Amino acid sequence: MGKKCKQKVRYGNYEVALENADRYMTEIPLTFTYMVPYYCQQHSCYHVGHNQTKRKYDVNLLETIPNVISYIRSASND
Repeated sequence: MGKKCKQKVRYGNYEVALENADRYMTEIPLTFTYMVPYYCQQHSCYHVGHNQTKRKYDVNLLETIPNVISYIRSASND
């Protein structure tokens, strides 16, 4: 569960919120969803949070990665 709205950082404009979302994605690249700015009507500001509708990675693809890595390792020993 994420932070409650009142605990989140409040940004006065979209551009600053977007810069902070991009910074988060650069500092923590292995996330399953993108960090995105969104407008909060309750506080009349922008917050940054995980986009719950658009996944950064296909979960099915992630399940195949160990098999691919194992295959690459075994091929390099040939």
